[in-house]
Amino acid sequence: MESPQPRPVIAEAQGDPVSHRTVFLAGGIIAAAALAAYANSFHGPFVFDDFGTIAQNRTIRHLWPIWAPLSPPTEGMPVTGRPIANLSFAINYAFGGLNVWGYHAANLAIHVLAGLTLFGIIRRTLARLGMAGATGLACGIALIWTLHPLQTESVTYISQRAESLMGFFYLLTLYLFIRSVDCGPESGFQVSGLRSQVSEECPQPSAKMFQVFAVAACWFCSATKEVAATLPILVLLYDRTFVSGTFRQAWVLRRRFYIGLACAWLILAALMLSTGNRGGTAGFHAAISSFDYSVIQVGAVAHYLRLSLWPTPLVFFYGSAAAAPEAELLADLAIVGILLAATLSLLFGPVRWAPRFLAGRGRELGFCGACFFIILAPSSSIVPVATETIAEHRMYLPLAAVVAVAVFAIRAAVAARAAVAACVILALGCGVMTSLRNRDYQSEFSIWNDTVDRFPGNEVAQYNLGIMLARKGDSAGAMAHYREAIRIKPDYVEALNNLGRALADSGHAAEGIAAYQRALAIDPTPATIHFNLGDALALEGRWDEAIASYETCLRIDPERPDTHYRLGSALVKAGRADEALPHFEAMVRLVPGNAGFREIYGVALARAGRLQEAVPQFQEVVRLRPDDADAHDNLGAALAQLGRFAEARVQAKEALRLRPDDASARTNVYPEPGSRHEP
Repeated sequence: MESPQPRPVIAEAQGDPVSHRTVFLAGGIIAAAALAAYANSFHGPFVFDDFGTIAQNRTIRHLWPIWAPLSPPTEGMPVTGRPIANLSFAINYAFGGLNVWGYHAANLAIHVLAGLTLFGIIRRTLARLGMAGATGLACGIALIWTLHPLQTESVTYISQRAESLMGFFYLLTLYLFIRSVDCGPESGFQVSGLRSQVSEECPQPSAKMFQVFAVAACWFCSATKEVAATLPILVLLYDRTFVSGTFRQAWVLRRRFYIGLACAWLILAALMLSTGNRGGTAGFHAAISSFDYSVIQVGAVAHYLRLSLWPTPLVFFYGSAAAAPEAELLADLAIVGILLAATLSLLFGPVRWAPRFLAGRGRELGFCGACFFIILAPSSSIVPVATETIAEHRMYLPLAAVVAVAVFAIRAAVAARAAVAACVILALGCGVMTSLRNRDYQSEFSIWNDTVDRFPGNEVAQYNLGIMLARKGDSAGAMAHYREAIRIKPDYVEALNNLGRALADSGHAAEGIAAYQRALAIDPTPATIHFNLGDALALEGRWDEAIASYETCLRIDPERPDTHYRLGSALVKAGRADEALPHFEAMVRLVPGNAGFREIYGVALARAGRLQEAVPQFQEVVRLRPDDADAHDNLGAALAQLGRFAEARVQAKEALRLRPDDASARTNVYPEPGSRHEP
């Protein structure tokens, strides 16, 4: 049975006093270094999920009523089920609209706050252990963690603010808990001849206040990202390891506090249920089985460890990455298994061994391992996250444990000054690599091109690079990447659709039709593919088949004005003009302010002999486009056919004024009624 082991309060080791100025200087170094490393990220554009999270997210357009930004989209975006993250984007939008600079600045500010909070946690924890140079070691760990290039995905990629904001609230909860126990009554005992003055400086009400704030931070964390589910467990484990000595003692001393933390699980459960497991992208009903996902995660966790120690190559998006080859998987399983076994042994076993730099401190080392595995557990265990089997942003918090162990190992291996020099060199190297990595985020093309270079087996990257090349006018390059995406994932419907469109646009309509039909055989529900198939069939003059495709598109999505237009036009081409009129009318009803649609409808009405109905359409076109000579000409012609020559003459003269060199406009200057030139 565990026996309580009282821990010293926050104070540097005897003979190693630290002033507030030193602490503030260390914090300033962390903040300044982060600003220098990320200075070139502020103008990076929106990429990938940023469009759904920010640019197309209607819930962030207004801060009031408050439940609008607290009700994020449910389509599986990075803010789905994460109201606090969504609210932070709404605040950004309120101050700067869609200006990317503000979003990057906010992301960096959150990251710096997280780094400073980590510094406070480590400094107080090391001082509690009585380790000399706690402030310096804490600064080194926090600085390397803040500048590490593995963090760029959580900071430079705007949508992943959910990760860094969750990380800040997570660390803040732990820091506030530490402050509460440093201010509690149990902290007033003597350590190494030094009588603690903390409980006199912080009376009991302050301890309760810190606990209340810690619970609030935990609740905010749970409404920011699902990883918060591990937070009450980690705080309890910290209490047992560094403060109370046993779980039982921790519960006896602070049961109400832990009940408050556990209430965050209710918040998290409500959010998960309300979004259907984040739009179906996560949970046991996802597209990948728990077993297959857990096999992938063995390699993923080992990969994260390697990137922590040697952060290259970094990959923006891994797609639906599969498990590694069997030999590599066995090696990864051995690495992860050994580390997990060592962590459990150090935490709960009768420890008889420990590295020299933590002699007699096996539990503390085990806590670092536990942080790594516990924080990764929600996303890297058996609960599938189908859209991202591997993601570097998941290492945002676990990286702190890896860096801490590495820095302690350096400190144990070399003298104090050499350890400081090593930390400075590591921090500088991390800062330079982070700055270089930020260059890859300077355009959508550069980030997807870099991803394909580093991880060519990623079908999503191949597909998106194809889109970027298509925008640049490189149709052949785009088709090559679409085909590669389809080779990697044969049922990639979006890639088949884009390939079909690229083929049709480049004069290969028959091949485009085949690509569309293959996509619809896999998934017949996307209206856009039926629409595109109709366009390709129309290019081939296969009007009846095109009409059938457009009609299917409208059955799926009846509110598409462009489909009504295409269907109406195809019906006209097929000699069924009377059937086209309801569709032209529908497109005008759906988009009443579109002058082009009204003009088409007016012409169709005029050709059908329904001039009385055509005139109001042409009049609205003239109102919408008063400087369009054709609009005045069409209205004049319709009015003349109705015998309203005076009105027709006004329109014809206006058309002639706008286009004086047009011979047709001259002939449409209708004469006075009764003259021999009257038509």
